[in-house]
Amino acid sequence: MRRLLKDYRVWFGLLVLGYTLAGFLWVPWLAKSQLLSYFREARGLEAELAQVQFNPFLFRLRADGLAVRHPDGRPIMTLGAVDLDFDPIWLFRGIWRVQSLHLSAPELSVQRRASGSWNFAVLLPPSTGEPAPARAELPRLSLGELAINDGRIGYEDLTRTPAFRQELGPIKLQIAELSTLPDRRGDYRVDLGLGDTGRVHVAGAASLTPLEVDAQFEAQVPLSRVAAYVAGALPSLRVTRGTATLDGNLQLAGVEGFGVRLRDLGVQVRDLAVVDPDDTPVLAIDQLDLSQGALDWPQRRVRIQSLALADTQLHTWLNPDRSFRVLGRAVPAAGPTTDAGPTTDAGPTTD
Repeated sequence: MRRLLKDYRVWFGLLVLGYTLAGFLWVPWLAKSQLLSYFREARGLEAELAQVQFNPFLFRLRADGLAVRHPDGRPIMTLGAVDLDFDPIWLFRGIWRVQSLHLSAPELSVQRRASGSWNFAVLLPPSTGEPAPARAELPRLSLGELAINDGRIGYEDLTRTPAFRQELGPIKLQIAELSTLPDRRGDYRVDLGLGDTGRVHVAGAASLTPLEVDAQFEAQVPLSRVAAYVAGALPSLRVTRGTATLDGNLQLAGVEGFGVRLRDLGVQVRDLAVVDPDDTPVLAIDQLDLSQGALDWPQRRVRIQSLALADTQLHTWLNPDRSFRVLGRAVPAAGPTTDAGPTTDAGPTTD
C-alpha cells in the first residue's frame, strides 16, 4: 500500500478522475444553482433551467431551456439553448477568449410601463446608491464568433395612448472577431423582421477600443406602424397605408465626444395615404424619392442632392371660423374675425 501511494501514476490518475468528475458533474450543478438562485432569491423572479452540460477537456458549456418570469407569470425572457466554447490558452496572454457563443431562439418581452420604467430592469443587479466610479480600462476580452438565431423581441409601450405593441423578429445576428483590444475591428451582420412586411438589414465593421461603427443598412418599414407609434404627437391624423425603403452608410465614432456621419442616404416612399379621424383624405403620395442625403453631427449639417414627388395630393380647406386646415390641424386665422360669413369648402388643392 505504501509503495502504491508513492507511485505518482496513482496520484495523477486520482487527479484526472477528480477533475473529470468536477467538470462533468459539479460545474453544471454549480452553474445551474447559482443562476437560478440569482433570479429567484436576488431578484424575486420565477426561473427555470432544464439542464447544463460542461466538457472540462474541451471547455464547452451548453445550457438548455432557460425561462424567466414575473411572480404573476408574465414572461420576461426565454432562451432555447446557449453554446459557449472557451479557449483557455489565451489566458497566458492575459486575454479572456470566447471562441464561439451561439444563442438559439432567445425571446425578450420588453415593456415600458406608464410610469416610464422598464420591466427588464428587474434582471439587473440593484443599485448600491454609491457614485459611479471613474471610467476604468476595459477588460481584455476577445470574441471569435457570436451567433443569434431565431431571436424575437416583444415590445409594449404603455406610455402611449392607445398602448403600442410590436413584435420584432425573427432576429439573426452574426459577429466575427470582436475585441476590447486596441484597434481590433470585427465584422457583423444583423437581419431583423418588422411584423409581416417590414425588414432591416445591417452589415459592416465595428471596434470597441476606440468605439467605432461602420454600417451599411437597408430597411423596408410599414409607415402605418411608425404612425401608430407617434400617434400621440399627431392625434388628428392616421396613416392607412404606405411603405418606406431606406438605404445608406452610417458611421458612428466615440473617440472625442460622439459623432454621426450619414452618407448616400436614399429614401423611397410608395403609396402613402393619410386621413383625418373622419376618414377624409388629407395627404396622398404615390411616389417620393430622396437621393444622396447626408448628415453630420455634431456639426448639424444636412445635405440632399435631389427630392422628387409624383402623383401627390394635399387636401386643405378653410373652416367656417376662417381657420385654415393643414394636414388635419386647424390653424387660427391671423387677425380678428370679420362678419363676412362662413367660408364654404374651397375643395381640395392638388400639387
